[in-house]
Amino acid sequence: MRWSYLTDGDTYDPGGWQVGKSVASTPVVPAARPAAPPTADVFGSYALRDAALDLAGAGLSAATTGTTAETAPRFVVGLAKEPAFTAYGVDGSGATSFTDLALFIQAG
Repeated sequence: MRWSYLTDGDTYDPGGWQVGKSVASTPVVPAARPAAPPTADVFGSYALRDAALDLAGAGLSAATTGTTAETAPRFVVGLAKEPAFTAYGVDGSGATSFTDLALFIQAG
């Protein structure tokens, strides 16, 4: 599935599936670093969002995966930057919103 995360000032038109970026936002220039691995529970409080925002700013990583804390069953959650992926930030503070991040969940 595709995941978009919008913040203050962004807009979404559900009829056209179009995202509008805040006038204050600029494209993120990824840093020359790998993405940090997600926490031990990718479904924990804000962990998935934080992993996605970190991946957006990581120029040396195209994808990351994490697992759930549950073990019966355990799930693997993956995030990947596909060609349509874009990330935006405000005042050079890193990614604050993104569009078209690929997300998959599988039993693991």
